[in-house]
Amino acid sequence: MTELLQQAIEEIKKLSAKEQDAFAKFILLELASERKWKELFDSTSDEQRNQLLKEVRKGIIVSESLSDLIKPKRKLGSMKGKIIMSDDFDEPLDDFKEYM
Repeated sequence: MTELLQQAIEEIKKLSAKEQDAFAKFILLELASERKWKELFDSTSDEQRNQLLKEVRKGIIVSESLSDLIKPKRKLGSMKGKIIMSDDFDEPLDDFKEYM
């Protein structure tokens, strides 16, 4: 057992039984999920992986082009003159005078 895992278990021991069970359930579900993904990945042929990769790449390209259509282009300087700071902006606040 690694030192980090041992440290995590020591922290979990400090929790209530209900919280310990919640952590245990989460860990067991994650381990089962990892085993299932490994089984699925190991049973996938190179041809299937390549086809999946092509589909993912198509999805990324479509997603990027859609976001370009949806997101408006920003125009530099469009807020110029709309935000004004007071002349005493950099002056100390009255609330902090006693600390200065």
